[in-house]
Formats: sequence, C-alpha cells, structure tokens
Amino acid sequence: MKDIILETLGKLAPDLKLLQDDFYIIGGSALILHDVPLKRTHDIDILCSARDVDMLKAAWEKYYNPHPIMKENDLFCSHFANFKFPLIEVETQGELKVKKAGQWMPLIIEEYETIQIEGIEVKMPTLSEMKRILNFFGRKKDLRRIQEIDNYWHSNRNI
Repeated sequence: MKDIILETLGKLAPDLKLLQDDFYIIGGSALILHDVPLKRTHDIDILCSARDVDMLKAAWEKYYNPHPIMKENDLFCSHFANFKFPLIEVETQGELKVKKAGQWMPLIIEEYETIQIEGIEVKMPTLSEMKRILNFFGRKKDLRRIQEIDNYWHSNRNI
C-alpha cells in the first residue's frame, strides 16, 4: 500500500508543487507513510486551502469525480473534491472543519514532519498529532486507528 501512495504522490508532484498554501497528507495514508501497519486505505487525503482545491480540480479535471459518495456531511465540512486516479483515489479537503458540540471547528495541524517525494516537500502530521486529529474526529474508525498507532509504538519499543 505504501508503494501505491508514494507512486501516486510522485506522479502528482508537479501539480502539488504549484500549490500556493501549505498542504498535508492526513488520514490512513499518513499513517502508512509513517509505517503504521494498516492493511489498507481507500484514498489519499490532502488537507489544503480552498483555492488550492480549485487549482487541483482544474489540473486533475480528467480524474475529477463530480458525484462522490458523501457519508459524513454531519461531521465534516470542507471545500471537497474527489479524484479517481488509476491506483488510488485522492480526496482534497479545503479548510476542513469538524462539528463539535454543535459548532464547526477548523482542523489545524500543529505538528508535522516532511518527506521528499519527486523533489517536493510533503508534510504530514507527526504520529502524536495524528492521534490528536483522530481523537478530534472521534469516529469508531478513528479510535481503532489510535489503537493501531499505540500498537505500532509499543512493538517498536521492544525492538
């Protein structure tokens, strides 16, 4: 799975290089890039600005899915776009907000690491930050992923 993520990001690198604002790989793809042993993720989630989502929609027009299946509109709000690339889908969330106690709260990345892919710097939250984000999302899937991070940390301490 990691090779699919890296290959796809490598092919998208020329367009990602043109983004005007910071962007981050989040979700399952970020965990896999951190070597947390998830079996699968269905997409690469890119957190970015709304204007960068619009730029990517233009650049990736032939892959754009105008009618994605939206499951959690009551929890998430963003300038969203879904793209069906050959190996894996990519979802962009411009200015993602999460509904907490009846209010929309912005997701802000506080700690991140960078990796180089095809000459560009790709940011992703640290594993501690991913735990904070997953807890912020609060779905059952997110709580399972927190456990996966804890298991990964525990197994690597014993090496």
